[in-house]
Amino acid sequence: MNEAQFNAESGLEARQTLPAPAALAAATEGIDQAARRETRRLRTGAVVLSLLIAVAPPALQSYFGARAIEQALEHAADDTAGDASALVGVRPDTWQHERNALQSLLDKAMARGVVSGAVLRDERGSVIAAAGDAVASAVFVRAAPVLDSGVRVATVTLHRNGAGLLAEVAHGAALGLVLGLLTWWLVGRRALARLEATIGQLQRARIDAERAGRARTAFLATMSHEIRTPMNGVIGMTSLLQGTSLSPTQRHHVEVIRSSGDALLTVINDILEFTKIESADIALEPQRFQPESLAHDVLALLEPAANGNDVELACRVAPDMPEWVTADAARLRQVLVNIVANAVKFTKHGEVLVSVDCPAPGRIRLTVRDTGIGMTAAQIATVFDPFVQADASTTRRFGGTGLGLTISRRLAQLMGGEVRIHSTPGQGSTVVIEVAATAAEAPPEAVPAASLDSLLGMRVLLVDDNQTNLEILETLVRGWGMQAQALTDPRAALALLREGQAFDLAVLDFNMPHLDGAALARELSALQPEMPMILLSSSEGAPEAHALFAARLHKPIRRRLLLETVLGVLGDDAAAHAAALSLTVPASLDAVREHHALRVLVVEDNPVNAIVVRTMLERLGYSSDLAGSGVEALEAVQRQGYDLVLMDMLMPEMDGLEATRRIRAMALAPQPRIVALTANVLQEDREACRNAGMDDFLAKPLTLVDLQRCLAASART
Repeated sequence: MNEAQFNAESGLEARQTLPAPAALAAATEGIDQAARRETRRLRTGAVVLSLLIAVAPPALQSYFGARAIEQALEHAADDTAGDASALVGVRPDTWQHERNALQSLLDKAMARGVVSGAVLRDERGSVIAAAGDAVASAVFVRAAPVLDSGVRVATVTLHRNGAGLLAEVAHGAALGLVLGLLTWWLVGRRALARLEATIGQLQRARIDAERAGRARTAFLATMSHEIRTPMNGVIGMTSLLQGTSLSPTQRHHVEVIRSSGDALLTVINDILEFTKIESADIALEPQRFQPESLAHDVLALLEPAANGNDVELACRVAPDMPEWVTADAARLRQVLVNIVANAVKFTKHGEVLVSVDCPAPGRIRLTVRDTGIGMTAAQIATVFDPFVQADASTTRRFGGTGLGLTISRRLAQLMGGEVRIHSTPGQGSTVVIEVAATAAEAPPEAVPAASLDSLLGMRVLLVDDNQTNLEILETLVRGWGMQAQALTDPRAALALLREGQAFDLAVLDFNMPHLDGAALARELSALQPEMPMILLSSSEGAPEAHALFAARLHKPIRRRLLLETVLGVLGDDAAAHAAALSLTVPASLDAVREHHALRVLVVEDNPVNAIVVRTMLERLGYSSDLAGSGVEALEAVQRQGYDLVLMDMLMPEMDGLEATRRIRAMALAPQPRIVALTANVLQEDREACRNAGMDDFLAKPLTLVDLQRCLAASART
C-alpha cells in the first residue's frame, strides 16, 4: 500500500534527514526566545537571592541580639532582686538605714555591662535608689519583685537602650551588602554573561540558517530548471513520436522511453515537493470545489494503471456530504493521487474504493480502501518516514522515492488534518485522509438539480459481479426513487426475466464471469426487447456490441453523469438536459480551431525545446513563429500582433520576466495573452510570473493536454 512495503523485512532503519534551513531557523528562533525567558528568570532570581543575602545578616543580628539582651536583663533583674530580698530579710529597716547598700546593689548590676539604667521603687512607687540612664530612653525593660518573708515590698527595674544593638545591626547590614554584591557578581553577572553569549551564538546560527535557506531555494530553482529543460525534450519528443507510424517494436521502445521519463519526472517532483515542505515554503490556497468531482478526477487519472493491474476503481459519496466545500483543492487532490496511486500499485487484482463523507461540521474525510498486499504493524510504524525505502527490494519491485506518503501526511497536517492507515497483511489497507473543509454555497452559475419525478417507482435491473460497485449503483438509483433489483450473477438476471418479471431499465457491467455484458444484453433483448440498457465498463468492451445499448458509461461511475444518462435513456429529455448543464465539458479543440485562428509566438532559447513546442502546436493544428530571446520577442510583437505568447523565463540577453514587463509597457492593441513556459516550478517562480504581467503558467515538461487547455483558454479570451 505504500512505497516501503518490505522495509520491515530488511530490518534496516529508515534513514534520517537533516533539518531544513528554514526548520533550523525556526528551531533556533524558538530556542532564542526560550533563552531570553530563562535570562529574565535568572536575572530576577539573582536579584532576589542577592537581596535576601544582603538583608539576612542585619535581620539575624537584630533578632538574636535583642533576644540575648532580654535574657541578660532577665538574669540581672532576678539576681539584683534576690540580693535586695536577702538584705531586707536580715534588716527590715534597710529602707531607713541601708540606702547605700541598696545603691550598691544597683551599681553592681550596672557593672555587668548589660544594663544602661536601674531603679528600685517601694510599693507606693517612690524611688528608693537609681543608677544610669532614665527609664524613658529604654528599649528593653525587665522588672523583678523584692520579697520580705514572701511579701512583695519593692520592685527592681533594669533597662537598656538600643544604641549597642543598632551598632551591631549596622555592622551586619554592611556585611550583608558585601555578601549580596558578591552573590550578584558570581551568580547573576557571570551566569548571565554565559547565557547571553549562548543567545548570541543562536542568533548567528539563525542568520546562517536563513542564509542557507535562501541558497537552498536558489539551488532548487536552478536544479529544477536544469533537469526539467532536457526532460521536456525527452518527454515531448517521445509524445510526438508516439503519434507517428511506428512498427510494434518501435512503438514498444518509445513507450519504454516515455514511461522511464515519466518515472524520472515523478522522482524529481517528489524530491522538490518534499524539500518545499521541509523548508516551510508552501502556502495553502483555499477555493470552492466539489469533493465528488475531485475524487472522480483522481480515479480517472489513475484508471489506465488500474486497468493494467486488473483493478476495479469505485467511488462512494455519503448522502449527507455537502456538494460544495472550501479547502485547498489542489493540495487535497495531490494527497489523494498519492494515496490512490499507492493503492493501485500494491493491488494486483481486486478493487480500490474511494469513499467521501463528512465526519463532522468543518471536516471532510476521504477513505481509500484496497484489496492489495497489506502491511504489518512494523511497516505501518515507519510508513510515513521520509526516504524509508532503505530496502532496495521495494524500489526494484514497485519503484518510487519513499516520499509519497511523507508528503501526503505533511500536506494533510498543513490543511488541519491527518492521514491514518489501517492494514492487515494479505487483506489490503485502508487509508483515511481527513482535513478541514467548510461547506460552501453553490456558485451562481450552477444549474439547479434535475427533477427526479419521472424516475419514481421505475424498476431497474442492476448486474455487476463487483459487490462494491453494485452497492454504489443500488444506493444511487434508490436515492432517485427507483426500485432496484441488484444481482452479481448474470444468470440470475436471466432467470428473473424468464419468470416473467419486467424492468424499465437495465444497467449491466461488461466484464463478468459466465456471461459478459454483451452476451447478457443479447439474452435480455430476446426476453424483453423494449427494455433499454446501459453498459458500464472500465475498458472499451466489444465495439460490435455497442449497438445493443442505449448508452455506454465508463467506470468509475459519476453520479451526475449516470443520472443524466438514465433520464435521457428513459425519455425525460428536459431533466436530462438540466443534469447535463451541471457537467463541465471542455470545448473540443476542433471547434476552437474552427472559430479562432490563434497567432502564436514561441519564445524559447533552447533549440530542442523550441522544436518540441512548435511540433506540438502543429500536431494540434496551429502554426507559430519563434523568437530565441527576450529581445527577439520584443521585436516580433512590434512587427506583428499575436494572440498568444509562450514565454520561457531563463534566456540570454533578456529573460522572460523582463520581456513580459516591456511588452506590457508597449501600446499594443490588443495586448497578447502571455503564458510562462518554464522549468522553474517553485511557488516564487509562479508569483514572479504573475507580478511581471503573465496570464498563466505552463511547467516543463510540456504535455499536449496542458498545451491544449492553454490554447482553449486563449481562444476564449
